[in-house]
Amino acid sequence: MNPKRLSLNAVKSLLMHPPQSPAVTIYLPTHRRASPPKISADEVRLKNLKNEAVKIIRTFDEGKKFADGFNSQLDQLIESLPFWEHQDKGLLICACPNLFQMFYLPLDTKEYLAVDKMFHLAPVLGLLGDLQNRYYVLAISQHEPALFGGDYYSLRRLDVGLPQSLRQALQIDEPDRISEQQHSARGHNGYNGRGGDKDIAQDERLRFWRLIDRKCLKYTERDRPLLLVGIASEVAEYLEQTRYPSVIKNHIEGSWSNPNLSELFLQAIAMIKQEVVASRHTSIVNEFKKLRGSMPELTANNLIDIMTAAEQGRVDKLLLAGIRVTADTVREDRRPAEVINFPPQETAEIVNRVALKVWSSRGKIVLLKTNQMPVKGAGILAVLRY
Repeated sequence: MNPKRLSLNAVKSLLMHPPQSPAVTIYLPTHRRASPPKISADEVRLKNLKNEAVKIIRTFDEGKKFADGFNSQLDQLIESLPFWEHQDKGLLICACPNLFQMFYLPLDTKEYLAVDKMFHLAPVLGLLGDLQNRYYVLAISQHEPALFGGDYYSLRRLDVGLPQSLRQALQIDEPDRISEQQHSARGHNGYNGRGGDKDIAQDERLRFWRLIDRKCLKYTERDRPLLLVGIASEVAEYLEQTRYPSVIKNHIEGSWSNPNLSELFLQAIAMIKQEVVASRHTSIVNEFKKLRGSMPELTANNLIDIMTAAEQGRVDKLLLAGIRVTADTVREDRRPAEVINFPPQETAEIVNRVALKVWSSRGKIVLLKTNQMPVKGAGILAVLRY
């Protein structure tokens, strides 16, 4: 069985089938496209978590049969080389006597194991709002422009019939243009009444950008953000011509003809988080701050109060300190990264139960960086409906 990507439908499907106790939840940091010795390290981590889970499962009534099956299934995965060669930044495993599912995680994660009467999905429910931020990346270039569709996991090139060069698009007659330039060099300032050569070139570029823009408008979902990639002068020209309603003003600098998709994805998702996701999070944090000052009864920062409100269906937004920026990851580059962070063991079950209640009552769950929480040191906060 291959892992799935996290999506709203996948998580809904998972939650439609209430797990039979015991329910096992494992979050595992992994290496993308791993090879020895990285595979060995990932194998050891999963084996240790599996062994610990099996011990706990056996303490449940009639848990022996499930423990044996779970142990065998995990052993098969651990010994599968193809399985380890195609991972992402992390792996989520949800298993119970009637279900076994795996999901790729688009963020680094700490190791985490829970054996409970429910799956521990609070971080996942918080991520879903961000994961739905699909976007486009348009590489602006006079040669081989390209449009890509992206999400939290990857970019893929979209075939929307973009012209492959300015000359092809505008059917420029290059010999005639050279003749005009030579004519100018002999002392004639005009170009048959069309202005200077620089103006002709600029006019051709602007026509080219408008043609690309029309293609993008025709073949995209216009409410999705559009991120531009290119040299600053050409991006500026494109921004003046575009009619796309959701274009991001900041851009990725550089010439990206035939780009390295992996490298482009890393820069694109960083920009989307900065320009789109962070803006959404800031808006929710500001809402909490404003309510806390003007209508404090519509906010809660005590876990017991939040749990009571969740049971009553009164939580509109649940803010979780679920991401920590740290260099303490399985990566070798030691660069700071966003890592899924979990509540202390003594409160983990309650926080998870609250998140599931909020989700079932159509509240929003927001996964924030620990330093973004509007109350310093808080792990969980809530905006209430009434």
